[in-house]
Amino acid sequence: MTVEQIGGGYKPAEDEAFMNERQKDYFRRKLIAWKEEILRESQETLVVLQSENENHPDLADRASFETDRSIEIAGARQATQAYLKRSTRRSLGSTKAPMATVKKPANQSV
Repeated sequence: MTVEQIGGGYKPAEDEAFMNERQKDYFRRKLIAWKEEILRESQETLVVLQSENENHPDLADRASFETDRSIEIAGARQATQAYLKRSTRRSLGSTKAPMATVKKPANQSV
């Protein structure tokens, strides 16, 4: 679902009151759209994984299959998390996530 579909062309602006009713409605719709997309994608992954549940005559074949399956699940999870981070930053009008910096003491002996 695109931003236009979510908010009818509305995009929160910096000069309006923070979390006014229009923004709350916009973000509520956006969160619902994300939830639906995540649920749809997870359901698709489950269907694929269940259809791949085959008998493997050799332990090495089974181990290889399980490794591939774990990589697919991890990739899907990572893609979802990256999408949510990008979308959240875009919706808040930021292109960079704020990062905390930790300074290490110079020449510290252990």
